[in-house]
Amino acid sequence: MVFLCPTVLDIVALAVTVVSVALQYLSFFYPEWWSYKHVSSALVERTKTVGMYQTVECLPKCETKLLVNIEGDYEWLFISRIFEVFACFLCILALFMHVLYLPIRKEGVRSVAIYLLGAAGLFALGGSFVFAALYDSLGDGLAAGTHSASFPFGINILAGFLHILASALTAVATVKAAGHGGDSDMASIV
Repeated sequence: MVFLCPTVLDIVALAVTVVSVALQYLSFFYPEWWSYKHVSSALVERTKTVGMYQTVECLPKCETKLLVNIEGDYEWLFISRIFEVFACFLCILALFMHVLYLPIRKEGVRSVAIYLLGAAGLFALGGSFVFAALYDSLGDGLAAGTHSASFPFGINILAGFLHILASALTAVATVKAAGHGGDSDMASIV
């Protein structure tokens, strides 16, 4: 095992990874990506909130559907949710590889983190873009009311771009480490 001091770029790449993972999980578990509210003339309130983890619909009794429930005409929502699950899984694995790299310092470990972060970013953005393209259909068939996308949607897009940025920073750190006598046979991976 090689124990070397991390460089500033190593620390920055790790910090961006930590922030991107935190934002990914915050956006995934926040319950309100889209919300709807309608109050009828009889003052009966109907609400519906859609998140990546669950959908809650109240009229006036509430019903909760978890992410594994495929709702009719909303198969796209299931696809968006699955993309976000993959993004969560891949980014936490990438964070684990980053932390594992600190004591081990093998560029192969770091290369795995690069690919995992890149894939997590693509899945996060893919899920966001599917949601962005089709979330207006969530209001179809509902009485006129207020409905809109909420801030976790934007946080998820930011997390996706940060995953990709962290992947790029990690790649640069890996190439620089290889150029300074690191595990040079792995420098060609990135």
